[in-house]
Amino acid sequence: MFDTEALTFSMARWLSISLRNTEHFPAMIPLVEALVDNALSRINDVHIAALFQTVSLLFRGRFDIGKEKHDRFLSLVASLLLRDLNSIVGINVLEVCKILSRYKHFTPELSAAIFNIKFMDRIDEEVEVSRQNSSSTYESRVKHEMMQLNRTVCLFQPELKVPWFHEKYCANNTGLIRDRHVKFKERKLLDKIREDVYGFLISELGKGDPRVVREGVFTPYWQFIDFELMAIRDSLSENGRTFLPIDDPNELAVFKRAHKIEDDFEAAKVERIAVIVNPTHLYLKDEKTLKGHGDLMMESFGREGYNVLAISPFEWQKMAMRDSEARKNLIRAFLQRPFLGQKHQLKRHRHQSL
Repeated sequence: MFDTEALTFSMARWLSISLRNTEHFPAMIPLVEALVDNALSRINDVHIAALFQTVSLLFRGRFDIGKEKHDRFLSLVASLLLRDLNSIVGINVLEVCKILSRYKHFTPELSAAIFNIKFMDRIDEEVEVSRQNSSSTYESRVKHEMMQLNRTVCLFQPELKVPWFHEKYCANNTGLIRDRHVKFKERKLLDKIREDVYGFLISELGKGDPRVVREGVFTPYWQFIDFELMAIRDSLSENGRTFLPIDDPNELAVFKRAHKIEDDFEAAKVERIAVIVNPTHLYLKDEKTLKGHGDLMMESFGREGYNVLAISPFEWQKMAMRDSEARKNLIRAFLQRPFLGQKHQLKRHRHQSL
């Protein structure tokens, strides 16, 4: 056990920074919990700058410190961020807000403080300063972080009614959005896995028809999908689904008319499936658990109404070393999930601006 009273803010900040690039392992949980307990024991004299690294660490490692303590800590962070908003750099504000929204702790007061002209002007000023200091990456990073916050709030806290105002940004930065989570050294590996997955999807789900799989798709909120499929309920089918010719607009229109489907997102009739090949760096040391950002991605797909099949490169390569039957079983197991109709689709506040 740690003596949280003896842990000063400077020590706590140093400890959280030291742990920042350390992979998750069970022995770290007491350290992370000590950082959280330290903050909760000094709520009257703690500053948000002292907690930024702890928030980031807790999110990235997905440490289990108990829901009640986790919620109390994020509530404290939300109140301190609102109070100390002007004392930390804008991109850090956006990252903390995104984490808060992921767990539904992004308050209406914070929403009003972030999504307004004054804060946007502040971001513009920081970008201008970064240009003068020859910082070539700050502008792209802060704009992307703002987009991710906007998307996270729209998907996880639609009750806040924050408009989606990044349509133009996303349309102009498709390459950045597509490759954001892929490191250069992983591209060859991921391309090989995608090729394998594509072949299995066509053979197992399309029965040899490539039209049932659409490659390289963006969701309505501009998340990138490696492969998209569309299905309708079919009790006579082997897996309870009939897959539609999604990659052939004319054939799809004929199919929809035959099945009296008036709209792609008509409630409960149509299931959209997103197949995602995840990069290795999105996983923790155990090679099974997604880090915080990977978990946020998968949850976001689900909140857009997709049934998600996430492909782990670690598992796929292990299967490849055995036989093709193991990979087939992965896809077959996915098809045992309940049919996810589009009644789960969120209403979208789109094409609006501040």
